Amino acid sequence: MSVANRTLAAGGGTGFGTPTSFTCWRLPALSALGVPVQGGMSTLNPSSGNGTFGPSWRMVVELGPEVRGWGIYPGGQSGNPASSRYLDRLAAWSDGRLDTLFVPRTAEEVGPRLLSDLRLEPGR
Repeated sequence: MSVANRTLAAGGGTGFGTPTSFTCWRLPALSALGVPVQGGMSTLNPSSGNGTFGPSWRMVVELGPEVRGWGIYPGGQSGNPASSRYLDRLAAWSDGRLDTLFVPRTAEEVGPRLLSDLRLEPGR
């Protein structure tokens, strides 16, 4: 019997809205504990319900004449738990909201938005 079926058979819910954890190396000081999430073991947003696994980066892409995308990551842009912005997207992530992603069609479209450029070349 699947976990979802055992939960339902025991009179439990579907698992939606079950508190979970956004953990960093399972260290409480670097984690957000008891964060409610939508989803369950057999959904597109799989979650164990106990914070031991689940998606962090979420992305939806619409393929068509013009590619569009939406996504979110709860750990801030750098993923660095020491950053002041580490958890600033956590509420939106927990609510299932997504941000519009920039999807350039050409290299020229990237130019005005480019903040830095890192070029790696093989050693000689």
